[in-house]
Amino acid sequence: CHGTDPVQHTLTVSITALRIGDAWINASGRLRVVLPENTSQVLRAGEMVTLLGSFRPPRGPRNPGEPDWLSLAAQSNRVGSIYIESDELVVVSSPLTFRQRSLGVFWRIRAQLRSRAIRVLGVESSDSQSNAVLGALILGVRDPGFNEVYQSFQRVGIAHMLAISGFHVAVMLWLAVMGVRVIGEHPKLETLVVLGIIISILLLLPLRPPIIRAVLIVLILLGAGGSGRRYDRLTMLAWIGSILLLVRPLDLFSLGFQLSFGITAMLLALPKPNQENQAHFLQSKHRGFFASSITPIWKLFRINTACWLIATPTIMHSVGIVSILAPIAALVMIPVVVVLMIAGYTQLGVGMVSPALADTLSPITGFISQQATHFTIQLDSIPGSSVRAPNLGIAWTLFATVLLSVFILRPRMRTRWKTSGACVLMGGWATILIVSSHHANTLRIDMLDVGNGSCFIIRSVNESTLFDLGSLDHRVENTVSRSAHALQARPIQSAFISHDNLDHFNGLVNSTINLGLRRIYITEAISHDPSRAWISIRESLIESGAQLVVVHAGDTISLGDSTAEILWPPKGFGADSINNENNTSLVVRWSIDLHGQERSILMTGDIEAETMRELMARHPDLHADILEIPHHGSPHATLIEFVNHVNPSVVLQSTGRSRLNDPRLDPLRLLSRSWYTTADRGAAWARVQQDGTIESGWSVD
Repeated sequence: CHGTDPVQHTLTVSITALRIGDAWINASGRLRVVLPENTSQVLRAGEMVTLLGSFRPPRGPRNPGEPDWLSLAAQSNRVGSIYIESDELVVVSSPLTFRQRSLGVFWRIRAQLRSRAIRVLGVESSDSQSNAVLGALILGVRDPGFNEVYQSFQRVGIAHMLAISGFHVAVMLWLAVMGVRVIGEHPKLETLVVLGIIISILLLLPLRPPIIRAVLIVLILLGAGGSGRRYDRLTMLAWIGSILLLVRPLDLFSLGFQLSFGITAMLLALPKPNQENQAHFLQSKHRGFFASSITPIWKLFRINTACWLIATPTIMHSVGIVSILAPIAALVMIPVVVVLMIAGYTQLGVGMVSPALADTLSPITGFISQQATHFTIQLDSIPGSSVRAPNLGIAWTLFATVLLSVFILRPRMRTRWKTSGACVLMGGWATILIVSSHHANTLRIDMLDVGNGSCFIIRSVNESTLFDLGSLDHRVENTVSRSAHALQARPIQSAFISHDNLDHFNGLVNSTINLGLRRIYITEAISHDPSRAWISIRESLIESGAQLVVVHAGDTISLGDSTAEILWPPKGFGADSINNENNTSLVVRWSIDLHGQERSILMTGDIEAETMRELMARHPDLHADILEIPHHGSPHATLIEFVNHVNPSVVLQSTGRSRLNDPRLDPLRLLSRSWYTTADRGAAWARVQQDGTIESGWSVD
């Protein structure tokens, strides 16, 4: 057992019997174990356990923009997850071999040291954003409280400062070496101290690939530099990257790997500034003093700007954000982070010997961390500090990165006409990509896989909207943001929330920032009689400037070349009218006219039998080419009648595994229509083409 989380643990499995279907197989690797939420079982790091549960192998990507989880699991030797239904199915056993006992001792010592370090820093529960920043920066702690503050750092462009990287490792080693040199030149002692720091990192920090990669890069470069032999640093970095990719080839597609090696290579190749022209504008009798003060700051700003320029195309492609203030933010935060690291690791070192003495340093680290967090959040709140960027594809990203690198690393190439021509070329190419992607969206819907919940992206030409944004999975917000970027659907300026159920709206929390939402269409029922969950989210939406608009049957709203007509509920209709909240769900029909031929999408939320019968009575000719099946596909006779009445050619069913392939819906599936269920293969899409035909498919093949 590798961890101390009360519900989830990671085990290293040597030989385990796994039953898949009717077959038993042997497997070895890392296995995630999920205990019952009300478990009283306490597993400690280093223990051996025998357990029995339901095994689930790793699965592939389910939504646009997701990594290939199956390949990543194979690369990391993760064999899957096992879900335990009862504490009685977990039995702690004794190690049998010397190797097992040795590994148990290692993990036990590591867990104890890390737990003590977390207590010394006071970040065992990140009840404040400053605690989350301190825990992430010093110990790599990433609990749920970290996610919100991390997004602010990411939008400002300094999220890399919260990830333990080569910069952090280099600062740690530099501080240790400077501490030794205070007492004189002691090369052997310096070597021992460096080794001690590396061992401490491996014992105290989570063994995530970025941390291991940072340690290896710094160690090899330091070792090569201390060998006394001449070597080319760029060549050495290339060899390090090649060796790491042989072990973990998929890291090549990781943003962290790309930036760590790309930025490091740029820094090593960056030409030195012309010392004669650094301060030519300083014309006063105090020129020498002022120049000596401003030159290092100006140099640091230039380096930050160069790093930002080269990294921007890659970040645009992966994250979809351009941080306008990143060079300034980094210029301010680098010294703050260094000071915070000095204070934090001093507190940590003192606290490992005397926790009481470390408490005297806690106010200092807390104050610095609080100021750094406050500064970042204030920058993030400035309008235009970050802008959402379109996904322009790999080809444009590579071209822009190479072009910017050439101009930065080869100053002689920066003539006026070459710079202007390059900017025009990049901008023109980007414009063509954006216009062509919008032109293809006559009317399109993407159903995302959010587990037990609903989220649909509907687009027409250059406008996008959401129908519902919720799930019982708390990660739904990240899923939607990543998918919208991959689908080139951002900004999404409006959303329709069908009704007051958490699994239809809980992803709205940061949607105004991450997606660009400005208008939220809701019903009278959710407006006049809201739940506590909706009240909480409603307040955050209003604070962020979003407009809540109440709609009812008969209203129409334009979206690109299409028109959305509200079919249900009628004005004045509430949950008390039928004593069923699901029946207050919005029913919206998007339609588009193509050469006199109408095509449409019908969204139904969680309406039940009473509303279905009312809709069929009010709209006897109701038809749609694409249909969201009501209430996630909960089967009953009226549902079958309703689907046959609408007679769609494509049916979209967003649901968890409990409703997958329900035999009671077979009479509908057997008809000649395309049927997509998220629990089957993940996200799916359907669109109306220019000639009026309907095309559909799975988003991830």
